[in-house]
Amino acid sequence: MGVGYSWGGGTLTFQGQEYPFRIDGLSVGDVGISSPDAIGSVYNLTKLEDFSCNYAAASACAALAGGGSVATMQNQNRVVIDLSAAGA
Repeated sequence: MGVGYSWGGGTLTFQGQEYPFRIDGLSVGDVGISSPDAIGSVYNLTKLEDFSCNYAAASACAALAGGGSVATMQNQNRVVIDLSAAGA
């Protein structure tokens, strides 16, 4: 179980357009990322409105060579985000 309450934001690039988004209520330990900065790839996104949903950890955190980590989250629309600590 994660510790803390995190918020932040980023930019989703979808079909050549950039969309700012905000994250609220993510407990960073729940998804296995201990760095406050992360980057990610999004899969299974066919409609922009499917991105904005509740996400849950879909797989355990895996350690990367060099000390980074990666985690996978999925929402109820089957949109998947693979997150890795920035710089990993």
